[in-house]
Amino acid sequence: DFHVKTGLLEIVQTACRLLHHWADVLKNDFTSYVEKTTELMLALLRFNCHEGVCAAVAEALPHLLECEKLLGDKCVRQMWQNMKKELFSVIKIKYEEDCDAYILIRSSDIVRSLLVTYSDSYLIYFDSLAPHFYRLLERQRSVSDRQWSLHVWNDIIQYTGQTSFRYQQSFLQRMAESVQDVSAEVNTAPYYRQLVVVRNCMIMYEVIE
Repeated sequence: DFHVKTGLLEIVQTACRLLHHWADVLKNDFTSYVEKTTELMLALLRFNCHEGVCAAVAEALPHLLECEKLLGDKCVRQMWQNMKKELFSVIKIKYEEDCDAYILIRSSDIVRSLLVTYSDSYLIYFDSLAPHFYRLLERQRSVSDRQWSLHVWNDIIQYTGQTSFRYQQSFLQRMAESVQDVSAEVNTAPYYRQLVVVRNCMIMYEVIE
């Protein structure tokens, strides 16, 4: 029965939000449960995308990663590898665009969290993701794909400085083009920041070259 199935999914959504809340509040006291909780959350991403479940899972993942940081770098790296694999597997399956947007937003949050903590030492793990975010900038991709890819590249520049030069062929030209993008979400929100970032990149990268 459709209503029964919908009701069960709403219960799952509520449970995900509770786990998210406990991870956020308990932090160190939640570390014993992080691995199993993350495993369950990632499995839920493969639901035939119930928007509420997808959103609840995507919102929880950055907080679970924050808890895992308390267990040390090795644990964080392993969790990130697991998250990365599932997140991009789901995006490739191509569910509803709204669901993709939730996942991309939280993927961006996770990448930022890792950059804030590890700066350019995180890039060895980002290397395998770079082609994905480069493809998300292609003109034929959806607005949300391009928007959140830009956010990630902005963070790469902000938190790794000159080290980001290694990726400049992947993003700099398309970042400059995004300023003239016809989609308001792509060109309006980051408009001023994009101009500043592109200008600063060109100056910074000229010094390297």
